[in-house]
Parts: sequence; C-alpha cells; structure tokens
Amino acid sequence: MQDCTTKKEKEKDMSTDELEGEVRLILRPDVENNMWTGNMTTGMFISPSDEEEGMRAAIDGAVIMIAALEYITDNPEFLEELVNYKLNVVKEFFPDIYHEMEKQMEDEREYTTDGKVIRLTKWTKTEGNA
Repeated sequence: MQDCTTKKEKEKDMSTDELEGEVRLILRPDVENNMWTGNMTTGMFISPSDEEEGMRAAIDGAVIMIAALEYITDNPEFLEELVNYKLNVVKEFFPDIYHEMEKQMEDEREYTTDGKVIRLTKWTKTEGNA
C-alpha cells in the first residue's frame, strides 16, 4: 500500500477534528486502580462518506489491524516477524525514538569479553567452528 500524503497532511488527518471519510482505530489500555491490567480495548470510529469502495477498504484495513493484535496475543512469537515493520513505523512517526532504539539494538548486538572468554549474542556473526 502506498501512502501519497505529505507529513503536513498526515498531521492534519490525525487531528481530533472529524473529517469525512475516515476510519480511526481506538486503542484504550484497560486500567483498574490506576494500574494497567495488561489488556487493551479496541474499537473503531467511522465517519460518514459517500464514497463506498475506499471506505470498505479502510474499514477492512482497520479490522485487519485489530485482528492482528488479537492474533499476537495468542501467538506472541509472531511479534518477532513484525520487528522490521514496527521499526519502519517508529522511524516514520517518532524519528527520535527510532534512533534511540537503533542505538540500543547496536549495543545488544555487540559481544562481550571476560578475560579469554568471548560471549556472543544472538546477533554476532561467526564463521567456522569454535
């Protein structure tokens, strides 16, 4: 799916003003006694539109996103497959946070030494046999 909107248009689109022909996801953390329960309530806001085909596609996209959250709850290992996609979203919408995450990942990829012992991480590339 290609996004043809500019950053300025995105900021306008994500405002709290209701625009015609919008589908918005609602994600609300469930809180009890000022503590997050670990659960999230999902929902959808659909504004009126005379254009049907595009709205059906937008609603389908929102339903897929909500279904993916439920799927990940049941299959947490699937989250590993989404890491690169998640990083791309963070990079686009939160560039400062992305650069912090990138630095943290680089730090985790490095190996450590303890005397003659080299401790490899899952990111360490090796050749041959040890």
